[in-house]
Formats: sequence, structure tokens, C-alpha cells
Amino acid sequence: GKGLLVSGTAANETITDRVAHVVATLGGGVSAAEALDIALVGCRNVLVAGGVLDAPLALRSTRTLAIRSPDAFVHAPASGQIELRAHAGRNVHRGYPLAFVVDPTRAGVEPLVVPVPCDGVVLGVRTDARVRAGDCIAVIADETAL
Repeated sequence: GKGLLVSGTAANETITDRVAHVVATLGGGVSAAEALDIALVGCRNVLVAGGVLDAPLALRSTRTLAIRSPDAFVHAPASGQIELRAHAGRNVHRGYPLAFVVDPTRAGVEPLVVPVPCDGVVLGVRTDARVRAGDCIAVIADETAL
């Protein structure tokens, strides 16, 4: 028989014991529910394209994004815990507070604001809340025409 297995990297199809498996990595700075939906639709589309399922492809709108500047990579200005204010896919504008960095060892100290360096779309964000100074916490991309 044919089966669908969704677990943790981008649509890879392998044959093991004569059962087709399609695997998708969940993550990328989106909510767990959104990541699961994206993974399930992508895996299903791989099975449809491979002729395993007799169904139409699930089409979605897409955006073409490009990283045009080194400023697109946003780094933590200090070590601590980050509180993100924008998620992947969100349009942001220069100066918008992208995140706050809180130093949990210094009670009463205001969090550092990490501003968006340029207008664009949040391509991806760090999923681990703990950061060290210099860690990349987000990437801002430009939407381009096809």
C-alpha cells in the first residue's frame, strides 16, 4: 500500500519497504498550525504529482522574494531573550520594532528595540528565543515581479 508520513525536511520522496513516504520539515518562523498546513498540502501535492493520488493539485498564491542588501540580515544587538513583533510573511517598514531583546539578568532595564532596517517582507525569523549578540534574528526581503 501507499502511505503518507509527515514528520520533521522539504518534500523528499523515498521508497522504503515498498511504501512511499513524503517528508516535510516543519519550522521557518510560522505558527505550528500554519507549518503543519503547509507541510500537509505540499506532501499531498508531491503524491498527486507522482501519480500516487488521483486528485487535483492544491494551488496557492505565491510571492517572489529577493534579498538585495546585507542590511536584510537583522542581528541581535546584545545577548538575552528576544520577543519578536513580526512573523514570516509580514510586510514591515523601516524603523518598525521588529523585536525586543531583554536581558533577564538585569531587572528593571528597558528592553533593546531592534528596528526593521529597510522596507520589505519578513522572509524568516529566529525560532529560538535565546540569542547572543550578533545572532541573526530575521531576514527582510523585497517582493519582486516574476
